[in-house]
Amino acid sequence: MPGTTTTTTAMLLLPLLPVTTATTTAITTTTGNNNNNGGDQSSLTLDPQLVQTGFEQDGQGADADPGQVASATSNNNFINYCGTTNLPLTNGTQIKTGSCNAAPMGMIAATTAMPSSKFVNPKNLDTVPANQNITIQMAISNLDTGNFVNPNTNYFSAPQQTSSSGVIQGHSHVVVEAIDSLTSTATTDPTKFAFFQGFNDAAQNGILSATIAGGLPEGVYKMSSINSAANHQPVLVAVAQHGSLDDAVYFTVSNNGGGNNNAGGNNNNAGGTTTTPAATTTMPAAMVMRLPLPLRPLPLRLQQRRRTTVARATLVPVLLARRVVLLPARRVLQPPVLARRVVLQARRQVRQQALLVQRLAPLVRRASGGSGNERPPSCRDSCPS
Repeated sequence: MPGTTTTTTAMLLLPLLPVTTATTTAITTTTGNNNNNGGDQSSLTLDPQLVQTGFEQDGQGADADPGQVASATSNNNFINYCGTTNLPLTNGTQIKTGSCNAAPMGMIAATTAMPSSKFVNPKNLDTVPANQNITIQMAISNLDTGNFVNPNTNYFSAPQQTSSSGVIQGHSHVVVEAIDSLTSTATTDPTKFAFFQGFNDAAQNGILSATIAGGLPEGVYKMSSINSAANHQPVLVAVAQHGSLDDAVYFTVSNNGGGNNNAGGNNNNAGGTTTTPAATTTMPAAMVMRLPLPLRPLPLRLQQRRRTTVARATLVPVLLARRVVLLPARRVLQPPVLARRVVLQARRQVRQQALLVQRLAPLVRRASGGSGNERPPSCRDSCPS
């Protein structure tokens, strides 16, 4: 390059790391249409044919949107960008405190080959049993799955690559996070999750699968996909405006869970048929105290004067028993002395009513055309013995 000095050459060495033979072969075989003689991956200088002059523009032209910020610019494809930061080089490792990565983004998928995923199980708003194995299934399209590199030594260390058909070579992941509720609006903490696993194997019939051994404790969860290129970087596509490349669903884990979006029961009962206890009706005490004695007619034999003694001896226990049953609970629970008073009062009332019936019976018979002294034709079953 014009004006290159020894100092400049030293700066160029900063971001350019040794490339393995496998990486060199892969990139060389997939970059043959840029008129760049196949791309020399052993050179420590930038090929002039690969300079992207568009990087020299900050985007603040006449068509800039209100509030738009200026882009960083470069006339050498940002090959020395990491030298302008105080961060360590990523260098294929996962540095939790942050780093700067010098690898280019690589091959960008066309709009006709943008990845998409959708969870098949659990489905959105499903309910599953707690502490039981959960089989996760996710449908995937436009991702050449089963391609993943060592995340400890080659993290973000190579550009994204596509297959001969233009599909991104990569893999996917699933992460499950606990949330407060299905209606929660709080953001989650990405450093905390209940389950994480990479779908390292190739999809079978378009489905990726994983198992949460032992399941999850009771709660509400968010499950998301993370579609990635082979070196674990998020997939890159040709346009900014596109549908989501990943999926997210929400599900509930319940001790009474069982599937079918109602935890194995009917009518969203979360666990089976619900049995409602039989209702118990308690009559107010005031109402019970005012219930009258039976109004049905007394047996005719009891209305005769000569059987008065027998009638009283028979009726009093029967009516007294009914009266005691109708007494409010608070009266039954009173001390014995008060209970005795109640019984005596009830017995007096029974005697008075029996005497009144006895006196009125002849008048009733005369009014109906009798002499008042006829013996009834039959006592029936209610007559005293």
